[in-house]
Amino acid sequence: MAASLLVVGKFTDRTSPRLLVISGLALTTIGALVCTQLGADTNVVLLGAALLVSGGGIGLVMVPAMAGAIRDMPGSVIPRASTANRIIMQIGSSFGAAVLILVAQTRMDHLIETKQITPDSLAGAYGTTFWWVIGFVVVSVLLALLLPARKPSQQQQTAGEASAIPSL
Repeated sequence: MAASLLVVGKFTDRTSPRLLVISGLALTTIGALVCTQLGADTNVVLLGAALLVSGGGIGLVMVPAMAGAIRDMPGSVIPRASTANRIIMQIGSSFGAAVLILVAQTRMDHLIETKQITPDSLAGAYGTTFWWVIGFVVVSVLLALLLPARKPSQQQQTAGEASAIPSL
């Protein structure tokens, strides 16, 4: 995710935020789909690759989503909008993590109650949790459709570059 965050910043100002976010969500889905098939004998290289792809997808979503959400706002409201955007993202990610932990714990509690604890059943509990990740991705794609589909205009890019240069 960290590597994709470094790379995606270069593309955010040159292309459609919607395209980048949906591409990132597609990568996240690919990684999550691999994780839905977890078993005791899952190849760790495959699992590592899936996590790498998924993390890259998440990184590809973050910057363009934040930039696209505030891109066309007047300069006077950007500080408040940026703060609100960040708060919403923080609350949303905390909520998502809590839901995923609850799903995994509920599945594991069921395995304990039914005395069906095996390496495959535990891996399956995590696999079930990743179906919820895919559900969150579907909701995120619907929200991503609200982002601008066009790349920033030349005038916006020039204004953004000018505001990034400190005045003397």
